[in-house]
Amino acid sequence: MKKLGYLNLLMAVVIVAITSGNLGGAEITEFLIRIDNPAPSDDAFFGQSVAGIDDVNGDGVRDLVIGAPGADKVYLFSGSDRSLIRILDDPDGLTGYDFGFSTVGVGDLDGDGVEDLAVGAPNAFTMEIPLPLSGPTPGWGRTFVFSGATGALVYEVHPGVSFRGFADDYFQFGFSVAALADVTGDGIPDFAVSAPVLTLSNWGEVYAFSGADGSQIWVTGEPGFPAVKQTIPSFGYCMKEIDDLTGDGRNDLLVGAPYYDVDPDPDVYLLAGEAYVLSGADGSIFRVYSNPSPVDGDAFGLGLDGVGDQNGDGVEDHALGETGVPWVHLFRGVDGSSFGAIGDPSGGGGESFGRSIAAVDDRDADGFDDFWVGSPKEGTVYLMNSLGDLIVQADDPDPLPLENVRGFGFAISPVGDLDGNGMLDVIVGKPAETIQGFEGAGAAFVILLNRSPTADPNGPYSSECAGVTTTVGLDGSDSSDPDIDDAMTYLWSTDCPGGSFDDPTSENPELTVETSPGCLFSCNVSLTVVDDGGGEDSATATVTIQDSIAPVFSGIPGSGAVSCEAVQEPTGITATDSCDPNPVVSFSEVRTDGGCPYEYALTRTWETTDACGHTVDSEQTITVSDFESPSIACNVPDTISPPAAPISFTATATDNCDDSPHVEVAEFDCFKFNKRGMRIDKTDSCVVDVSGGTVTILDSGGVGDNITWVVHATDSCGNGKTIQCGVEVVNPARQ
Repeated sequence: MKKLGYLNLLMAVVIVAITSGNLGGAEITEFLIRIDNPAPSDDAFFGQSVAGIDDVNGDGVRDLVIGAPGADKVYLFSGSDRSLIRILDDPDGLTGYDFGFSTVGVGDLDGDGVEDLAVGAPNAFTMEIPLPLSGPTPGWGRTFVFSGATGALVYEVHPGVSFRGFADDYFQFGFSVAALADVTGDGIPDFAVSAPVLTLSNWGEVYAFSGADGSQIWVTGEPGFPAVKQTIPSFGYCMKEIDDLTGDGRNDLLVGAPYYDVDPDPDVYLLAGEAYVLSGADGSIFRVYSNPSPVDGDAFGLGLDGVGDQNGDGVEDHALGETGVPWVHLFRGVDGSSFGAIGDPSGGGGESFGRSIAAVDDRDADGFDDFWVGSPKEGTVYLMNSLGDLIVQADDPDPLPLENVRGFGFAISPVGDLDGNGMLDVIVGKPAETIQGFEGAGAAFVILLNRSPTADPNGPYSSECAGVTTTVGLDGSDSSDPDIDDAMTYLWSTDCPGGSFDDPTSENPELTVETSPGCLFSCNVSLTVVDDGGGEDSATATVTIQDSIAPVFSGIPGSGAVSCEAVQEPTGITATDSCDPNPVVSFSEVRTDGGCPYEYALTRTWETTDACGHTVDSEQTITVSDFESPSIACNVPDTISPPAAPISFTATATDNCDDSPHVEVAEFDCFKFNKRGMRIDKTDSCVVDVSGGTVTILDSGGVGDNITWVVHATDSCGNGKTIQCGVEVVNPARQ
């Protein structure tokens, strides 16, 4: 017959650990909110059991359940502010029977719209078989259901007939309790209770009870009956409700037997552990999960949970802890095959990694649910994914001496979304904590996870210089937070010269930068976003201030053709620039002569350059022409008298362009008209000398003679004009 061994192995197994792991993590911050035992006493073990329960105080937030079995109490705390809602005591008024050793929310059983609570009092700490053996006593274990709304006792449940067919055949009844949803079809949730150590027969049992009236639905015994008794019966040591695997539309139950003897030799024991999937409908064993590499004391199945669909096949998968190695093994729900094992991320051989497992939702945004794993001897809990990636590590803020199995992480349970960020939070038990000098008084910690926001300043930005200062509109609206309804605050900063914001806390502020005289330069803006969970992220964007626009002229005259006297010197030519207030303007003029001195082309060029070297020029072409003939003045009186000779008259000419047009007398004539009006040539009697533009009358002839001459004037461009000048010779008496 196999030796019984030490029953204290139920509470701790000392195994040399083999470690491996992955310490990579995502940007998630954990916040530990400590809840101390409100009435500390030695070995109260507050935090031995932890659970979440639907809102029982009406504030819209799920609440917390913490058992202190060493003090026979269960505490309900507000999930929103951790204030104490109520205390539950052993309904039988007993002490020392570990009331609160296990706790779980089981749904609304009494129809008042508030979830109710199951509490186990298994008498687990004494580890002694109570006497007498002839009937049930409190020492065999009890389980109670309480109203979540009022704390009143709804009913107490007792095993009926055991799996062996006997009544009152159980021990440590209430060691573990688990919700089971409605497996009877009456519309009321049901629940399961384990009795992992029997009084005489050495097989553990798991019972299902009707939520409607507490009657027993089914009972399942530890495999091996009747051929093999278990050295340390442990069937039902840990239990978790899981999704339907049997296909009957009822939720099923994942059950651990961490000290199950896997060696069939009756003289050798190999307490490596097994786990089982039980049908929620009838308790039949649907599947066995065996220890992949059994070693005595491995405690395979000590921690367990359904961890969601990890491979996209639509079926929930399962995680089972093997603390002696330590590993967490992953099995496919669809067929029970193994698809990986995760080692202790610390790599330090924690010897308790996998003691507790609690599935939550997808925290690393890989599309698959994640899960917490407790390592209470290390005082650490790890949030991990099925690839073994470490997402968050939460450490005991006040570590216990190593090897205390009731350290931080002894128990873990999801409690719902307490902070409104859309993610499941968890509560972690540390029953061995010393409070006010009371050893083992216990504490619990709520872990609120906050995924950090992502700052997105939406750059780079480029803006055209606008003068002394330039304003750039910024946009932080693409910043995001993966947590639902997490509000963010914004804070912008900059190293830009003279940079200032109209509102640095705005999502979309305007940045003003000093830019005159300016040219191309780059500076930076930084955006820091902080969510209301304290998560923070910063990002930087480049701001480029550029002057890509050349200056613009004003006052440039148009090209055209003008006469020489209309050519004007340019005035009032200016240039303006978007960035440079004083762009430099230069002027040049090129003359291209034509066929005469006053026919030419003027090409005028203005060039302006801003501080950035952007240059622009403007050109005006003036075609200068001389089409006007000179004007001639005869400079002669109307009459002269004969005595006046000799007398000279010089014709002169003026020109719009030529200051000295050429003047020449071409010919002269002398004549008179008789009384009959006939013209009579007198050139023989008139003596005239012509030189250039001067006519000298040497002899004016007789009275009545008319002396005329033709004057021709030509400018430098060949424009000519001819006129006739003349004088009449009259009697002096008539002058």
